[in-house]
Amino acid sequence: MKQLKLMKKRRKRPWLAAAILALCVALVGSPLATVIAAGANGAGSPPTKAGITDIEELTDDEIAAVADLNLLFASSPWQSVNLRSGNALDPAAYTTAITGANTSLTGMSNRASWAGGKFTQTDQLSLLYAPLVNGTVQISGKEYAYASGTGVDSNFIMMDEAAAQSVITRDQGTSIASAPYTRLEPTMANGATFNDLVDKVKVYQDQSGHRLAKVITVADWQAADVATIDPVTGSISHSVFYKNLGATRTNIRVGTVMNIAVFNAAQYGTGTMPSLDRLQVTADGYDGAYITGLLADTRANQRLDESQALTLQPDGLIMYSDPVDPTKTEVYATKTPRSGYIGANTGLVQTAGQTKGKALVGEGLKTNLDLYDSSMVYMSKPVTSLPTGGIVHLEYVERLSDKMTATVRYRDVDTKTVLATQDIVGNVDDPLNFIDTATFMAQNASKFTGYEVVSDNTADASNYTFQSSPGTWIVELKKVPIYTPDDNPDGLPLTATATEAVNYLKDGAAFQQTPALATIKLYRYVTAHLDGTYEYSDWTTSEAEANAHKTITKANPTVAALTQDQINAYLPDQYRGEVTKLKVGETPETAVEPNQVLTADNQLADWLSQGGDLAITRTVNYTPAQVGPIVPGDPNDPYYAMTHKTLTVKVAVDDAALAAADQAAVALGAEATQTIAFTRPVTYSGDEVIALGEWSTTDTIQDVTAKAVAGYVISPGAKVTAANLTSAVGGTVAQAQVGQSLKTVLTNFQADDNGGVAGATHTNGALDGTATTEISYSMKITYPQAGARANLWTGLLAAALLALGAVGLLCRQKLHH
Repeated sequence: MKQLKLMKKRRKRPWLAAAILALCVALVGSPLATVIAAGANGAGSPPTKAGITDIEELTDDEIAAVADLNLLFASSPWQSVNLRSGNALDPAAYTTAITGANTSLTGMSNRASWAGGKFTQTDQLSLLYAPLVNGTVQISGKEYAYASGTGVDSNFIMMDEAAAQSVITRDQGTSIASAPYTRLEPTMANGATFNDLVDKVKVYQDQSGHRLAKVITVADWQAADVATIDPVTGSISHSVFYKNLGATRTNIRVGTVMNIAVFNAAQYGTGTMPSLDRLQVTADGYDGAYITGLLADTRANQRLDESQALTLQPDGLIMYSDPVDPTKTEVYATKTPRSGYIGANTGLVQTAGQTKGKALVGEGLKTNLDLYDSSMVYMSKPVTSLPTGGIVHLEYVERLSDKMTATVRYRDVDTKTVLATQDIVGNVDDPLNFIDTATFMAQNASKFTGYEVVSDNTADASNYTFQSSPGTWIVELKKVPIYTPDDNPDGLPLTATATEAVNYLKDGAAFQQTPALATIKLYRYVTAHLDGTYEYSDWTTSEAEANAHKTITKANPTVAALTQDQINAYLPDQYRGEVTKLKVGETPETAVEPNQVLTADNQLADWLSQGGDLAITRTVNYTPAQVGPIVPGDPNDPYYAMTHKTLTVKVAVDDAALAAADQAAVALGAEATQTIAFTRPVTYSGDEVIALGEWSTTDTIQDVTAKAVAGYVISPGAKVTAANLTSAVGGTVAQAQVGQSLKTVLTNFQADDNGGVAGATHTNGALDGTATTEISYSMKITYPQAGARANLWTGLLAAALLALGAVGLLCRQKLHH
């Protein structure tokens, strides 16, 4: 039996390599050509995830699979930036920027264009290999920078864990020994040309205008800094990847050092040189720090007293350093490192766990200005082992504003991972006006998928001002469990099956039930909410989608009507089948359109809404089918005997009139036996014969010629035809047929269902028919014998005598001569 199978057809989408190659060729010379070239020049291949459209879509594992970090930015929506024009830096190296509220970030600081800024190629390399910290802030129409623009003291670093531990301190100190670190930056002394080293730095800009990526490659490291600027708050988020290109490293830390230096960019190099690079760093009460300061117009005004240090001054700048996710990144304050050493005097002071408002670096600024030339260090947690190709990922945020910033951190209660932050800016006395948690989560739904609120201390935030804010606004969330068909510890109804079978009746009585013609399986997942309720997904026919619990293709099952082949699969011979009933689940059996198509919108709607197993049963009733009029061709057909008969006509020699010696000479043999076949059609339904047609034949009797025998006369003639066979003999025909002509015998035989045989058996009771398929008739030819043989011998004797006389005459003639 053929089974009805409902299968979702999946359109194959073969990888048309030729088409892709043609596309790449077409793009050469286009604005994207540099993007393609950047990817093509990298070693290895991109991650397995097809089509990198956004680095935020990639997991750390997928990024780790990229042999060259440049490949992360070698396709849309990124565009590469030209850094070199001949043997000099291209202006694009300085002018490529992203912007936010009052904030701008460039690919590298353009100190060379400022007054007094005359830098060598070595200085330019320091700018090139610096992290993306070359930001500026617009305050009261003036442009200020927040980090050292030379890049000399802002750089990517690596240091041993033992060295790091020697300078990490919880509290500020004054007698901390320094520890060495390695700058991830080449030098001209290694024999490389300026152009070679410039080409080891790649800058990419997001076409949306809010992201920059900078990738530097040195002998045994590669670092990628991806900076995203918030267009509303102006904050700059960094996602930094360090990739080990050398041998396996053990017990290390990697990180970014930023030399804090707030100055009026327009006045730099004018002689007044107003610069604040000795700033107090203050704990924010969470895991980061902030710096407040006066933007001085003159060097004489750059000093802050202790009261100014913790209070935002008019036209002042606040910079927040936030690790975003303390499980990945740690933030430290320190004195600006010099000559490859870090932590001198002050050590690396942890920002995490400090009380809000505590001065970490810069306490006592009035009396010890030189001691606290401050910097921030973003560093990884200890890396026990980093193999060749291994990647370390850090995240941190720098918020720059002339206003204060308040932040809500949305944190996973189990992992302590920060899922998102909500930043608002305001003046000192402004009340906090956070968006309520439910609204913020709805606006950023992709970041909170699967999470529900456990605790939230932002309800009374509006009672605080920006100045009085405790700074620790936290919303704790928990990722609620999602159960799938493969992970269903509570046995929840996550699968359902619909099975279609057919009951066959024969003449209304049970005949046979088939195996399932069609089986449809449904799958779904369920979210177990913290309040104890369950939220089920839509049903899908894809088990993989249900187990992935991401994108669900809503099930739209259809159960097709039975085809004629399916109806006939168990059909007995000479019967016809018809679908007479349909039962779907617990609904009553119905005879209305029992062979209809079942759809999700109609007959299957209740099943889709409730789930559970569903039995679909159709009933096919077999009834005899009227067949004919036909002449069966199979001798085993039950109607064959009553529709076929044969008559054998034998032409025989009247051997009684012949001498015994002559009988064998005149025997006609097999050629004198001829068979005439008669057939008639029958019409029936099942075992009931409805009608029998007339007998007919296409056969005729062929002429037979009797053998001549010398001395005999054949009567009535030597050629026997159907016309001169006029004397049927008894023995094998009914007595009434004896002596009749062949024409009469054939006519009677055709009209008689018994074929002229008395007592022949019948099939189907009273109906005529013959059980005998061969009946013989004999017709005789007479060889008259009166005087025939005597005349023969007399003639032969006379001939013999004449022959002897002739022989004697010849002999005499021979002798005479």
